[in-house]
Amino acid sequence: MPQISLIIANYNGEGFIQDCLRSMERQTFKDFEIIVVDNGSSDDSVVKIQEFAEKSSLRQATRIIPLCCNLGFAGGNSIGLNHSQAEYIALLNNDAEADKDWLGQLIKAMDSDPKIGICASKLILNGNDVIDSAGDGFSTLLKGFKRGEGRGASFYQ
Repeated sequence: MPQISLIIANYNGEGFIQDCLRSMERQTFKDFEIIVVDNGSSDDSVVKIQEFAEKSSLRQATRIIPLCCNLGFAGGNSIGLNHSQAEYIALLNNDAEADKDWLGQLIKAMDSDPKIGICASKLILNGNDVIDSAGDGFSTLLKGFKRGEGRGASFYQ
């Protein structure tokens, strides 16, 4: 059983899903599986995922769960959760490319304190070194906000 199940909910991600999966090949932490839940894509996403899986060093660790319709991000991830038996779950958008140390750093943070139950990753906008978010927060007025939005990529470590 892998330590982490990485769940990727995909819908019509033909143009970027392989880049996302390639970033998983580069991970320094290796004890994970990939569960791709395809939300009834009408493009060639599933073909691209299969092509990756056939050629990848992660072929044994990659599963595709095809759905007949789009259940959205939450629905797709819920289906993926049902297929995991790992200790940890990581969710990744199909258009994201993870830093090579992403999973290792998440495990390190989770294992550092038994009180930690969830972690958020710092998301950098592609090509411009600006933070999209470093987790979500709520003000005292319960207004949601993206932590670190618009700051330089080096701001949160």
